[in-house]
Amino acid sequence: MYTDADRNIVGIRGFKEHLALWFFNGVLLKDHASLLSASTENTQAMRQIRLTRIQEIEDIQEVLCSYVL
Repeated sequence: MYTDADRNIVGIRGFKEHLALWFFNGVLLKDHASLLSASTENTQAMRQIRLTRIQEIEDIQEVLCSYVL
């Protein structure tokens, strides 16, 4: 989990089939690349990105950095 001023920014979790990045206030991010999705239909603010290959991370590295910074 990454925080700033005691506020949650992004969490990372590895699963058997994918890696998930959770953005705690992801609904507020400008998602020009359309990468973010709600983890469930009841999720209000949190958004996630699921990645299944290392190459995916490399392909969207700049976008990921813009979401975190």
